[in-house]
Amino acid sequence: MARDYPQQYADTRERIDRHKQGGEFEVWNGRTKEFPPYKDSDDADRILKMAGAYEEDNTLEDTPEGQKTKSVTTLKNYLSALKKIAPHVALTDTTVDELNELMQAAYDGELDNVKDDGLSKGSVRVYQNALRQFYYVFDDVGVDPENIKLFQPEHEGVDPADMLKREEIQTIRDAATCSRNLALFDFLLYTGQRNTATRTLRIKDLDLEKERFRLNGEAAGLKNAEKNGKWRDLLLSAASIKQYLNTEHPAPDDPDAYVFVARPSDRLDPHTMLDPTTIGAIIGRMADRAAKECPSIEGKPTHPHALRHNFVTIALRRGMDESAIKHQIGHASDSSVMESTYAHLKDSDHIRAARDAFDLKTEDHESELTPEVCPRCGENPPADARLCPWCGLAFTPDGEAVMDDADDAVRQSYRDVDADDTDTVDKIQLMDDLLEDNDVKQALLERVEDE
Repeated sequence: MARDYPQQYADTRERIDRHKQGGEFEVWNGRTKEFPPYKDSDDADRILKMAGAYEEDNTLEDTPEGQKTKSVTTLKNYLSALKKIAPHVALTDTTVDELNELMQAAYDGELDNVKDDGLSKGSVRVYQNALRQFYYVFDDVGVDPENIKLFQPEHEGVDPADMLKREEIQTIRDAATCSRNLALFDFLLYTGQRNTATRTLRIKDLDLEKERFRLNGEAAGLKNAEKNGKWRDLLLSAASIKQYLNTEHPAPDDPDAYVFVARPSDRLDPHTMLDPTTIGAIIGRMADRAAKECPSIEGKPTHPHALRHNFVTIALRRGMDESAIKHQIGHASDSSVMESTYAHLKDSDHIRAARDAFDLKTEDHESELTPEVCPRCGENPPADARLCPWCGLAFTPDGEAVMDDADDAVRQSYRDVDADDTDTVDKIQLMDDLLEDNDVKQALLERVEDE
């Protein structure tokens, strides 16, 4: 059974105290591991006191001046880091130099409780931040937290070569062995949601009539994404989610059931969320099967966060407004994610614009958001289609937005017109009917694109 983040945090707190004297302890399904004792066993209480000072609902410990409370996910990571550090140094009887040397040794792989090739800079940075938070609380032991060095964050930019192409996306979709796995892949790719947002999504968080969803505001670990806008578009995942709920989900009418749950053969309660590692494992197996048919998939990252990068990359290439992208993926409007993580895409766009200005050849991007097979009608749309020419399903965020704006304009016209003005009412009705015609929809999209 998957443990939610508060439970994981509680379990980590319990281990801080239980492992202070060292010894052999069970770690998973009967497997045991030897843990070294802390240099100072009293550090267990100090570490827990530190964590309490940053808990949002703890009134017994004061948060250090100038610091903020932390999420249970962040606190769990800090506790795990300090638990690794405590066997090497007595936390209240040490120096900044000793701590910095210890962090370098963790990076170099010279500590006996880290892997031989060392920890990544990102992992060591968590340890360094954990130490800083500890000494903000214990500010009377002679260690200035600001003198604990921090590794600079590793480059988080997205490599365009890692992005999935249209053919690769369809091959992975074809590798799904059940409707749940297809819906899961589509949801991750076409909405850009994180692992936790996906696992915690409930039936009542879906509005299938309007093909939209909202995040589970009661879930921990959403990184405040639930506060940045309420409803988000399901886009191309709507069709496969509907199919999954209609054919395979064990409790599609239960508002409190999770959307993505274990297969019926697993006999798990649909109120039990998937384990944090399950989603990545499902998509990984789909990608492995697909790579046998499409070798170019081999080596491309397909974990949930990589699919999130794919969504943003596709949306940017399609010209989706950056504020709309931020809303969809749960970033605040003032977030710098576009300038940091996706700056390379802007660079390539500027290069393309410059080459176009001098009439030099440029390679057109295929539309990865345009599926090889329409999920609604099963037909094969053109590679650059923004909506299906057969059933009218909008494939891209900009296509969806244009049609929504047109529908809103017609509805507003109905509200504004005098009911006795039959000529105008007839014209509005004609426009309403025309908007159901797929050729008209395509022409409208082309008109907007030219403006």
